[in-house]
Amino acid sequence: MVLNANQLSEITIKITATLTAEPLNKSLNLWMEELKIPSKINLSKSHQSVEQILDHSSLLSTNRNGCPVICSSFEDWIKSPANQPLSPNHSNLRLATNFDILKAEALLANHNDYQLPNNLVIVHENEQETDELYQEIFENKTYIKHGITIHDGDCIFDIGANIGMFTLFAQQICKNARLFSFEALPDVFELLQINASLYGSNAKVFNFGLSNHSKTISSIIHQQNIEKIDLLKVNADQPQLDILAGIKEKDWEKIQQIVMEIDQITAGIKLKQITNLLQRKGYQLVIDQEVSLADTGVYRIYARRNNRLNQFS
Repeated sequence: MVLNANQLSEITIKITATLTAEPLNKSLNLWMEELKIPSKINLSKSHQSVEQILDHSSLLSTNRNGCPVICSSFEDWIKSPANQPLSPNHSNLRLATNFDILKAEALLANHNDYQLPNNLVIVHENEQETDELYQEIFENKTYIKHGITIHDGDCIFDIGANIGMFTLFAQQICKNARLFSFEALPDVFELLQINASLYGSNAKVFNFGLSNHSKTISSIIHQQNIEKIDLLKVNADQPQLDILAGIKEKDWEKIQQIVMEIDQITAGIKLKQITNLLQRKGYQLVIDQEVSLADTGVYRIYARRNNRLNQFS
């Protein structure tokens, strides 16, 4: 059946856009006349974001008496969380809201990506090591035990960040945390940089280690204007005493908690030196060796100040 113009009632076309929509008015009128469709065209507000246009409370969404038309550039649309779905392998990416999804896909495409049990998609080196890190950090919560706590807005140093598993963990459980992550190996640092970028915007990453030489904890405190470090996590190849020696006397009181892994090279006399140092600086200590590490000589020191104990007790 073919309808003629006399059989059609007038339709209302409502246009809204992420750009200037006025030039479309004349073109649409010409097309409606050519097709002999009676119509009235209303222009809604231009230069809105895709989120504003598609919001359930928007004027466009609540209108029931017209035909809605949305105009957007491809760039505006694809950058929005309301864009086309990601590829199946990356459909579980919970990206930082300001991160370009196209860039995320490109980064993942050029690296060995892996989906963690909690559905985060990351880049990594090998599956076995990543699984071990996940179990240690996300499941066993190795770095927040024996009274160690982290909270929204905390400042956290991750020294020896590797591919960023602890950085990701802290990003997931602490809103607006300030993260400073350090990894000396260039290839590993590249993976850390990608993973930190994918899931948060408050992580700063550095491609060097910290010691008692040019790059020290105190130099970073000064450069970044840091008033307090809520957690200093150290799991690095550099000698732990050298890292601690890079803290100036005036900066010790800024560091509220420390979790440090001590390997078999530093066990024994150096372990005693580190524990004595931390006790002199006013920390209460727990020295722990997990059952799975009983024959490895690997220990962890958990240190916290009394004011941190009282604050969250």
